[in-house]
Amino acid sequence: MLERRTCERFVIPGSTIAYTLHGFFKKHQPFPDKFYPVTDLSKGGISFLSDIPLRENKELSVLLNISEKDSPFQLEGKVAYISLDSGVSYRYRIGIQFKPFGTKEGLNSLDNLNRLEELEKTYSSGRKQ
Repeated sequence: MLERRTCERFVIPGSTIAYTLHGFFKKHQPFPDKFYPVTDLSKGGISFLSDIPLRENKELSVLLNISEKDSPFQLEGKVAYISLDSGVSYRYRIGIQFKPFGTKEGLNSLDNLNRLEELEKTYSSGRKQ
């Protein structure tokens, strides 16, 4: 698992996610059509706004949608925190910690880690222009 402090957070304007919760029969459920706005992202996790509270430590799959021209990609993780959001549209801010990346079953793919690294280079506040 990547530590939150070692991963720079960045914002991708207009990015959204859909999620599906894991459960005894729910691990391979299709993603709903409801997408939520992403507030920030890193190689270690993602935070987003939601109108539905989730339970901490609950495992889930997220479908990250960057833009209309890029295909969405799926990441596995667990709920790290839930906090109330002062925004008008959504009541909660939810943080997801990604599962480790690797080649074994149950891990996030190394291809997805590479995609996140490319996004970090593109959208990081410390990038060279």
